[in-house]
Amino acid sequence: MRIESNPIARLLQMQSSKTDGANRTGITRTADKLELSDKAKALQTARAALADAPAVRADRVAAIKQQLADGSYSVTPEEVADKLLQQ
Repeated sequence: MRIESNPIARLLQMQSSKTDGANRTGITRTADKLELSDKAKALQTARAALADAPAVRADRVAAIKQQLADGSYSVTPEEVADKLLQQ
């Protein structure tokens, strides 16, 4: 089935003829340009450094595991309360 009076097809045809005419009249198009601010560059550097950092501090985990194993790990109730209040 072919529809002759398609308004969308006519609009697309009109737009394509306008762009063809623009190129013939000597109008030149320039490329888009993007510049990052100093803050954006700093954020990009910080994100890269964070991505390189390990998610778990293995040395700290090993030290706490050792303290738990030998019974020397102790936390005062005040320290627990302080951490709870901070959150």
